[in-house]
Amino acid sequence: MSTEIKPAGDELTARQEAALIALLDKGSVAAAAASSDIAESTLWRFLQLPVFQQQYHAARVQLMNVTLARLQSASSAAVDTLSQIASDTDAPAGARISAARAIIAGALRGGELSQQAAPVAALHLHLCGRCNLKFQCSDPSDAEFEIAICPVCKLPENQTAHREM
Repeated sequence: MSTEIKPAGDELTARQEAALIALLDKGSVAAAAASSDIAESTLWRFLQLPVFQQQYHAARVQLMNVTLARLQSASSAAVDTLSQIASDTDAPAGARISAARAIIAGALRGGELSQQAAPVAALHLHLCGRCNLKFQCSDPSDAEFEIAICPVCKLPENQTAHREM
């Protein structure tokens, strides 16, 4: 049984903060336990606490955002490098082909992501005035003409004070 004082609210103890840092750094409970003086079973218990879960998730999201920002920042230079290799007639053919393939794959993936992002931006949502449920039209392409039916209240938009969002 731990005699560790539990702080109030959204705060972590110093030991829990150390566990959080070890988990972020090592990526697994076993590796985090091996690199710190915190037992694996204690790390698993910490991971069951809602406040620890919330802060661990927030820290992982922040870490991912920083990583993505760094990747995006470096991507321009990477594309320049690939372009130079692909157009360098003195470079080995294998290197030029690999660079060209990487450029094409990146361009295709970027196009796919753009197409996937378009429907997300076009979501047509309603807010039920009776039950406060946010819900999507059954067919967003017909959103202008559709009378939205709340899936909970089962009443049409004109009877329940639905609002477009």
